[in-house]
Amino acid sequence: MAISIKEVSVQNLGPHIRFHFELGRLNLIFGHNENGKTFLVEFLIRSLFRQTSDWRLRESPGRGKVTVAGLNDGRALDFSPDSEHKLEDYLRSSRPGLPQEFSRLLVVKGAEVQVADVDGGIDKRVLKRLLSNRAVLDNIQERISKTVSKARLIEGEISGPRQGILKDRLDQMERLKRIKQLFDEIDKHFSGGLRRELTDQIRSVQERQKLISHARRHLAFETDRKVRELRQQIRERPSQAVRDLRKEIAHHLNQSAALRQKQGRLRQAEAESEHYQWLKHAQAEYQAGLAREIGRPSLWWLAAAIVLIAGGAVLPFFQPPLFGAATLVVALLPAWLYLRGYRRLLAGSAANQEMDDLRAAFREHFGKTLTALPDITAELERLSKEFSAAQVLRDQVDDETRELRRGEREIVARIRTLAGSEAPASAWGEVLDKIEAETSAVEDKLRGLELDLARLDVDPSDFVEAATESKYSKQEEDEVTAEFVRLQAELDEASRAQAVLKQRLCQETGNDISGSWEKIIENLRELHSDFCEQYRQKTATILGQIVVNDVLTELRQEEESKVLQALQSETVQRPILQMTGRYDNLSFDGEQVVVSDQHNIFNLAELSTGAQEQVLLGLRVGLSSNLMGDEKLFLILDDAFQYSDWRRRKLMVDKVADLAKAGWQIIYFTMDDNIRTLFEQKKGEFGDDYRTISLNRSGKAEQQLDLLAG
Repeated sequence: MAISIKEVSVQNLGPHIRFHFELGRLNLIFGHNENGKTFLVEFLIRSLFRQTSDWRLRESPGRGKVTVAGLNDGRALDFSPDSEHKLEDYLRSSRPGLPQEFSRLLVVKGAEVQVADVDGGIDKRVLKRLLSNRAVLDNIQERISKTVSKARLIEGEISGPRQGILKDRLDQMERLKRIKQLFDEIDKHFSGGLRRELTDQIRSVQERQKLISHARRHLAFETDRKVRELRQQIRERPSQAVRDLRKEIAHHLNQSAALRQKQGRLRQAEAESEHYQWLKHAQAEYQAGLAREIGRPSLWWLAAAIVLIAGGAVLPFFQPPLFGAATLVVALLPAWLYLRGYRRLLAGSAANQEMDDLRAAFREHFGKTLTALPDITAELERLSKEFSAAQVLRDQVDDETRELRRGEREIVARIRTLAGSEAPASAWGEVLDKIEAETSAVEDKLRGLELDLARLDVDPSDFVEAATESKYSKQEEDEVTAEFVRLQAELDEASRAQAVLKQRLCQETGNDISGSWEKIIENLRELHSDFCEQYRQKTATILGQIVVNDVLTELRQEEESKVLQALQSETVQRPILQMTGRYDNLSFDGEQVVVSDQHNIFNLAELSTGAQEQVLLGLRVGLSSNLMGDEKLFLILDDAFQYSDWRRRKLMVDKVADLAKAGWQIIYFTMDDNIRTLFEQKKGEFGDDYRTISLNRSGKAEQQLDLLAG
């Protein structure tokens, strides 16, 4: 039985106020731009099909209905944009697995002849959904959790992502493990035997602690007594006297060192001023000798006389004799002056000898040459300072020497008092060191005992004078204390574990914490039984879905051969050959669809637009026939031949007319006058089964019947 659209009624659709028309086997709906043709096509799509999201339809206020015959035991059904059920719902009830792209096979909208938005208009992926049981498998697959589809059964264990039902099962398994662990802990802690054993051990340890505490308090008493005795000894020792005497000795030694420095300075001053008295006497003699001393005659007078005499002897050979005589007379003057000075030198030779001796002694004492009186005066001033300094230092050295001897006698007396015997100055430090060492030893002993007493940490009011059989041992006390702490911690942990265990049981069972142990444990057993049953059921469900998923995987692996077999079947190939008159076979090249004739193979995407239109139109019919069997459907073609040349247009109109004759309903929308003319030429072949509906700007749709009634 053919499925066809009988009539369309709509109002407030685009430019149309209201119109109604009936359809035949071959139908042409003509309207120029902005006459509502696209609105009407989209109204049909919204009314008939559920899957409309891929069409990118515009919003439309239009209301109405589309009546379809041949459904539901042959009765006519009305569809509208608001219909709860659509055409696919009725077709799927008798044909499970009808693909979602089914509407794309029956409708060409806006001259878009492709079945899918891919190169060539269709590809292997789309054909798999259209020609195989992919839809049925997908329908079954949808009932299998996506999480379970990723799971596998490995060595009897379910392995998969921790999500969904797998996570629920693992959560249940973990909770069952948690409940089992609670039962194990009940067996361990609920009886309370461990707590009693720990309590007995703690009592025993506490008795040992009492004995150790008594020994420690007695030891504190004895230690405190010794501390008092040592403090008394220290108070009686001359510690301050030793410190004061050490300061006196240090002062005495500093004074001795200072005295030695002054003695050295005194010796230096005395050595420097050793010739002071001689120099003082030499100054007077030098002054007197200067008055008596006669100087030597100048040699210049002797030299001048010799030169003049020689000149006087030579000149007569060159000059008149008078010049030679005059020169000799002049030479007499320097000769006389030199002779007079020499006679005087011989007369004062004794005074000159004394001065020479004085100068020699000065050089010997001071290492300098005496040239004049100021030399003696300068040296005398220097020696005068050193001589005066030596006198002052000599007095100071005498005073300080007497003071040091008095201090030394006092130190010796104090040493004798402290040590009981005298000691030389070189041994003073050793004597004091010995006294301080003895005191330090007592103090060290005291500090040690005070530290021991502090470590015992016993208040004087708790001292015990009576001795015990056992002596106090810090190590033993620490060991017993550690044992007590450990046992107490274990007891606290056991008590806390029991309380926590009860709280955990109540969290699992929902009981109040104040409830009895027996009731809580009974509820836990019931909860464990319920969870075991749920875990078994969920595991069975997952295992069943894994098995089904494995079967689906195997079936999907067989799809490609089945798709290729269906694609090359006569049901699909015949309409393509009829529409193209050339291509008689479809196949795959990778993911692309290829067509072939008797000689060549072509990629569908590489064919001309017109050739693609023919192939895709024939493919639509073939695929629809494959899906619907012998049942014929309708094709809604919105200017499907718009881009074909005029020769191909006529061929395409002829082909769709042939489809209409074969039982398919053709509804062709166009705004092209040439295509309208080609369709009008088919009126005679279809009679009353040919309809023309004209859309115009008046807001009405005018229906022209091939045979007008009445």
